[in-house]
Amino acid sequence: MKNFTVLIAVYVVFCDIFAESSPLIGNNVKPARMDEFPFIVSIQYFGKYPLKTDGHICGGTLISKNHVLTTDHCICGIDLRNLRIVLGSSDLRSSKIQSIIPTSKISYEHWAQKENVYASPCDDVSILEFYDEIKINPVEFNGNDSVGSKIMTAGWGNLNDGQRPSHMHRVSLKIMSNEQCSKKINKSLQKKIKMVDRYMCADADPWALSAPGDSGNPVFDAEKKLVAEPSRRHGNR
Repeated sequence: MKNFTVLIAVYVVFCDIFAESSPLIGNNVKPARMDEFPFIVSIQYFGKYPLKTDGHICGGTLISKNHVLTTDHCICGIDLRNLRIVLGSSDLRSSKIQSIIPTSKISYEHWAQKENVYASPCDDVSILEFYDEIKINPVEFNGNDSVGSKIMTAGWGNLNDGQRPSHMHRVSLKIMSNEQCSKKINKSLQKKIKMVDRYMCADADPWALSAPGDSGNPVFDAEKKLVAEPSRRHGNR
């Protein structure tokens, strides 16, 4: 449990990623290659309440043989018996797919209360635990998050037509400074957004916009090392 606690404390680094966005067009957004990102999981819901739909609801990241990192708002209030951690292939229809029922959950908010540590609304992160160790290698940490670095994110969020894909899609981004990001957002939206150190800003060319089902998708560098796990991403045209 000590290591479990450390993971939450250390990797709640970025709570939002702002992307200069347009429709998912051009060569920037494309289907992931089969088994390209084995550490990315689909978190799925099967039940009648509180959600109105079954299947994929959020992405997640395998961070150990027994733990998955995701966003708390995706699974808050849901009976873990109605959740499935689905992994093993980029295609959710593949025969390689494994489906695991999580056995416990710890959120940053609950950990912070226990440790008497401040938790902001941005700390929207949870770790799901399960008993059975799997053979898939978890993601590596300490990705390159310096300004100008190329990063990627991938998952099963809705496509342009509003449909939820069965095959994972990926998009390439480039990290920009918070100062540059603030200027772009202010110019595009005519709205000032305060950028703090906890935020990481990324730019896509051609632009890309996250969609329902993309919360919890990992952000990683060219070496597939984890950079961030976003809770919400905002796009502007």
